[in-house]
Amino acid sequence: SFDLDAGILSVTFSETVNVSALECDMITFADTSNCSVPYTLTGCTINTSAVEYDLEDFAPPGYQPGGYGNASLWRTPFHYAISVDIILHLVDLNELKRMEIALSRGTTYLALTADTVVDQNGRPLLAYNCSSGMALLVDVYTEDQTPPVVQSFDLDLDTGYLTLYLSETVRTTTLVVMEISLHADDFIGNSSRLMLTPPTGSVQGSTPVLEILLSADDLNEVKRLSELAISNQTTFVTISSTALRDMVNNYLVPSVLMVTQYTADTTPPILQDYTLDMNLGQLIFTFDETVNASCFDPTQVSFQNFVSISYNGSEDNMTNNSYPLYCPVPMESQTLQLTGGVVLSNDSTILILEFSLEDLNELKRLDELADCYARVFLSLTNTSLCDMNMNYIVTIETDDAMPLAERKYIPDITRPRLESFNLNLTSEILTLSFSETVNASSFDVTMVTLLSGQPSLNNSVVWYTLMEGVLLNYHFHVLQIMLGTDDLNYIKRFPNFVSSMNNTFIAITNRTLSDMNGNAVLPEEALPVALFTPDRVNPNVISFDLDMNSNQLHLTFDETVNASSLQITGITLLSNVSPAVQNYTLTSSTSTSPDSPSISIDLDYSDVNEITRLTQLAVGASSTFLSIRTFTIADMSGNQVNPLAPLAAQPVLRYTPDEVSPMLVGFDLDLNTGLLWLEFDETVNASSLVLSDLLLQNVSDAITESSSSLQVYDSMQDLSDAVTLKVYF
Repeated sequence: SFDLDAGILSVTFSETVNVSALECDMITFADTSNCSVPYTLTGCTINTSAVEYDLEDFAPPGYQPGGYGNASLWRTPFHYAISVDIILHLVDLNELKRMEIALSRGTTYLALTADTVVDQNGRPLLAYNCSSGMALLVDVYTEDQTPPVVQSFDLDLDTGYLTLYLSETVRTTTLVVMEISLHADDFIGNSSRLMLTPPTGSVQGSTPVLEILLSADDLNEVKRLSELAISNQTTFVTISSTALRDMVNNYLVPSVLMVTQYTADTTPPILQDYTLDMNLGQLIFTFDETVNASCFDPTQVSFQNFVSISYNGSEDNMTNNSYPLYCPVPMESQTLQLTGGVVLSNDSTILILEFSLEDLNELKRLDELADCYARVFLSLTNTSLCDMNMNYIVTIETDDAMPLAERKYIPDITRPRLESFNLNLTSEILTLSFSETVNASSFDVTMVTLLSGQPSLNNSVVWYTLMEGVLLNYHFHVLQIMLGTDDLNYIKRFPNFVSSMNNTFIAITNRTLSDMNGNAVLPEEALPVALFTPDRVNPNVISFDLDMNSNQLHLTFDETVNASSLQITGITLLSNVSPAVQNYTLTSSTSTSPDSPSISIDLDYSDVNEITRLTQLAVGASSTFLSIRTFTIADMSGNQVNPLAPLAAQPVLRYTPDEVSPMLVGFDLDLNTGLLWLEFDETVNASSLVLSDLLLQNVSDAITESSSSLQVYDSMQDLSDAVTLKVYF
């Protein structure tokens, strides 16, 4: 008979045999009489308390006629019996179950060799051979009714194996991993708990030792849960009855166990690949295991555009990856070590880093780095990241940097946006701040317009489109433009236009510029200024012209000035740099010029005559200098002009001499005093008067024979240069 439940084989022989000579390794179990699937025992144990012997064959002390002797008396001096209980070793019993032998009466056959046992006279057993199909079918069979028990378990986080040690062989195909969970203590409701999920690998076939290879997701989740499975004291398993069955479908005894052998993770994480998203400004890492997000140091991550940072131009230093036509070999080596960033993900196999704005803009500014996938290689130090057990990552050296896969490169398709602008009329710089690095070479200043307000809210908006400007920097997210003189002068002409925070707005078109990937900037209708700095620079006289023919003085300043602020008495003409021989300060001249960098002054009659009276002043370019005082004029912001002291008087740029002949505009004659007054339209040189050319007559027309006239020839004159000359008869 065979009791699979107890693991006992009971054999009865035809006569007394020498039990002590029984050879267990000569006993073979099989599934059929011809042993299609045989298994030979490796050993066994005889249950000496259950052996029986026949008194007809042997009569030891304590003989009882017709009955069996005392087994205890038999055990010591004798080793003979006709019936014996053989206890199978657990290893053999489990192997029988694994091979699906003796799982029922119909699959329980026994084959014995002649050497299995001998009788008391040393004669061998009659063999029951498999080869002859003589294996014995079991007479009495007791099936396995004992449920399997998980006796202990091990967890190896280095290899990812959960090993269950069971009381018997189980059928691995019945494993339901969802019925197994790990938790941090023996209280099943603990929050740090993980229910296993398929797919999970395990040893194929049936076995009493079940090695379950945790799925990558489960293993990473175990590592992610910071309070679970970090030591023996935090590693427990719960297994339900339906998690597993033995070879005859007995369900498992449910259990909660503490780990027997715990092996911590000692393997450093490895970067498997990465994605560079230039559109969202993110770097997405994929690792072979869960990593500790709080351990990440982005400053230990670097980009380069060659596989080796020590690239020297030779083919040996180049990557094996080919550069496509749209992403050719860089002309120069460019690198970027990150300065910071924000981790957007939690502990996981995937880590998402959002670049700092500075790093993202710098990455875009470097025009041969990260502008396409083939120009991206990544390196990192072993201190850049660790896993959940503080194992630091495997270093990626700068001389063997990791290339970026083509499908892992996401180009920038987001259009840049003008976020703010500053206008400084003191430094004359317009500063434009964009949402990302822009291509300075694409900038068109004529696509920039300044406005006094928002057109949608105000119909009387003053606007002006810039005509010129000089970029002061290259590819950056902030551009600085030195405004042109003509643009500045036009802007400053209007007191209610671009003169304060309230009336300074900007508009750009989609043709103003593009980013480093060619995305055109978003148009902006009227963005208010973020920081406005008024003009705090005093204007300067840069030149002046004097036209004595038209009696005009032209002043040119380095910026638009407020014509209405002109104080004429602040202007002095000098014959030379101080100490001047002669000088004259204007008194009554006026100007009708509009606000402009150039002011024209109409010299009035008295000022012109006084200037011409001074014979050494303004008679040529070498005798014409200008001095002005601070109060003379101010710019549109009220800044007064920088003075020109006599010692630093400005020489005339263009001088036009008086080429118009003076005209006699009237005369008076007093016969009582004998005085003749001659009045001219300008100051004349008195010494140049020729008295003999003066003729008094009694008619206004031409003299005739009937007319009377007097030629002045014997008279005296006043030699003072003036508009009016006196002649004494």
